[in-house]
Amino acid sequence: MKWRIATAALTVALLGSNLYWMVGAVDDAVGRAYRTDALYGECHALDEALAVVPLVSGGASKADVLAAAREASGDGDGFEDDGVHVVGRLGYRFAGDRLVAVERSWSPGACE
Repeated sequence: MKWRIATAALTVALLGSNLYWMVGAVDDAVGRAYRTDALYGECHALDEALAVVPLVSGGASKADVLAAAREASGDGDGFEDDGVHVVGRLGYRFAGDRLVAVERSWSPGACE
């Protein structure tokens, strides 16, 4: 009788520990997927910035800069918020027709 109780207790303990490790493995996989997505976003933002830099150094217009950013991001037209034109993951601030700043459109805490 004691060996049946011991066997049942050990079976429950084994199943519980396997469930614990399985939950941990699923949690790690989900975290890895989020990190990969964040890395992809960073690379995409870098591609946008690299597409705009040559145009800015050549005195490109606001329309040319935004067109290059749209083409590089693939995210469509973007939007304007408080004077910043957000395309993809970067925001472009203009003074008249001249680009004066490129800003992140997300919190830097998301990059850690």
